[in-house]
Amino acid sequence: MTHIAKIHGTTLRVFIGVLLLSLLCVAAGQLFEIRYGLNIWDEGFLWYGAQRVAAGEVPIRDFMAYDPGRYYWVAGITKLLHVQGILGIRVAVALFQWVGLAVALWMVARSTTRRQLLFVVIAAITLWMWMFPRHKLFDISLSIMLVGLVAWWWERPDSRRHLGLGIALGLVACFGRNHGAYGFAGCLLAFAWMAVATRRFPSTTHFAAWIAGLCLGFAPIWVACLFVRGFATAFWESIAFLFEVKTTNLPLPIPWPWLVSSALPWDAQVRYLLVGVCFVALLLYPVAAAFVLWRRRARGESFDGALVATVCLAVPYAHYAFSRADVGHLAQAIFPCLIGCILFLSIAPLAKRGVGIVCMMFASAWIVWPSHPIVPCIASGLCKDVTIGNDHLMLDPATASDIGLIHQLVSDYAPHGRAFVTTPYWPGAYALMNQRSPLWEIYATPPRTEAFQRQEIARLQAADPGFVLILEFPLDNRDELRYSRTHPVMFKYVEEHFLSVPSPNPNYLIFRAPDTSAVGSG
Repeated sequence: MTHIAKIHGTTLRVFIGVLLLSLLCVAAGQLFEIRYGLNIWDEGFLWYGAQRVAAGEVPIRDFMAYDPGRYYWVAGITKLLHVQGILGIRVAVALFQWVGLAVALWMVARSTTRRQLLFVVIAAITLWMWMFPRHKLFDISLSIMLVGLVAWWWERPDSRRHLGLGIALGLVACFGRNHGAYGFAGCLLAFAWMAVATRRFPSTTHFAAWIAGLCLGFAPIWVACLFVRGFATAFWESIAFLFEVKTTNLPLPIPWPWLVSSALPWDAQVRYLLVGVCFVALLLYPVAAAFVLWRRRARGESFDGALVATVCLAVPYAHYAFSRADVGHLAQAIFPCLIGCILFLSIAPLAKRGVGIVCMMFASAWIVWPSHPIVPCIASGLCKDVTIGNDHLMLDPATASDIGLIHQLVSDYAPHGRAFVTTPYWPGAYALMNQRSPLWEIYATPPRTEAFQRQEIARLQAADPGFVLILEFPLDNRDELRYSRTHPVMFKYVEEHFLSVPSPNPNYLIFRAPDTSAVGSG
C-alpha cells in the first residue's frame, strides 16, 4: 500500500510540474508577444466569429466559420474573464494552448526520469516555439490532444476507455471536423495495430462503445441540427461544398530540400533546407518509427503507448501539411511527428539524447522564429503603436496603414454604424469596427456558383452598405484566384451599382454607395 501511495504521489508531482512548466511557457510567450502583430485575414476570421457568437449569432448558419466549438470557447472565456477585444481573444486561445502543451509535456515527462528535467525543459521550449500561428492554436492543440487520447486508450483498452476515446473524438470534431476525420483515421490505425499486436480484433462491445462515444461527443452538433433553425441545412451545405471544390486548402509547391535555390541568402537557404527536411520527416517518421517499435516488440521489449499514438496520428496529419505546403500548415501538422521524435530521444543514450534535443531546439528556432510576430517588429524597428478599442498593439507599417484605411473609409462613407463590405480577405475589418458583415462569406477564397453569388447580392442589397472594398490581386500569384474571377457576378454588380473612388493601393478597389458624399479617402 505504501508503495502504491508513493507511485501516486510521484505521478501527482509530475502532473503538477507539467502544468506549471506549460503555464510558464505559454505565459512567457504571451508576455512578450501578445501585443505584437495583427492578422486581419486569418486571425480576423476567428476574432469576427467569436464576436458574433457573443452577439448571439450561430457559426456556419449566420456567417462563414470553422466548426462551432472554438468560437464558443473564446466567447465563453472572454465573458468569464471579462476581457474584450483582440487581446481578450488571444488570452482565451492561450488557455487552450496551455491544455495542449500540458498534454504533450505529460507524455514526455512520463517517459523520462527526475534526472532528465533539463531535457523536459528544452522539449517544452521546442514544442512551444512550434505553436504558431496563434489563431491556429486550436488546431495545433487538438492534434496534440488526439495523440494523448490514443496513448491513454492504449494503456488499458477496455470498454470504458473505448467509450471515453469516442466521446473525446466527437468533442474534437465539434472544434474542427478535419481533426475529427484525422482522429478517426488515427484511431482505426491504432485499432489495427492493437489487433495485430494481440492477434485479435477489438470486440464488438469495445467497438460499439467507441461508436457510441463518438455519437455522444458529437452531440452538440446533432442537437444544433435538430433544434437550431437553419443550422442543419447550413451545416450539410458546408460539407457538400468541400466535395464541390474537392480540396480543403489552396495547394502550394512542396519545398523539398533538394529544391533549395542558391540565389537565396545563406540564412534563407538554411531555413528552406530545414523546412524541406521537416516535410520529408512527415513521410518517413511513421514508417521508420513503426519499424523500430515492431522490432522492439519482436524482441519482447516494452515501449510507451504514446509512441504508437504518434505513429498512428502522424499518418493522417501529414495530409494537412501537404495540402498547403507552407511553414504555417507544417506547424499545424507536425506535432505527432515532433512529439514522437522527442519521445524516442528521451529513451536514447545520454549523449545522443542531449545532442539530439539541443539540435532539435536550434533547428526549430531557425525555422519558426521568423514567423513569430515579435521578431520582424524588433528586427525592422518600424512597428507602430496602434490603439484598437482599448488595446494597444505594435503593428508593422503595412497593417497599420490598412487599419487606418478601414477607419478612414468608415468615417467617410459608413458613419454611425452603417454597413460596409471588405472582401475577400479582411473579416478582421468587421471585428475591428464591431460590426456585422452584410455577407455570409467573410473569407471569399474559392470560386462560387452564380446561384450562391446571387444570394450574396440579395444580402448586400438588404444591408445597403456605404462602401465596398475589394482586394483585387492574384492570391499565390494565381490570376484565376482574383476576386473578379472567383466571384464575377458579385464583382460586376458592385461595379454597376457603386461608384469607384481613388485608392491608396492599386490592388484595393474602393467603391462608395451613390448616396454617400464624394469625400476622397486616398
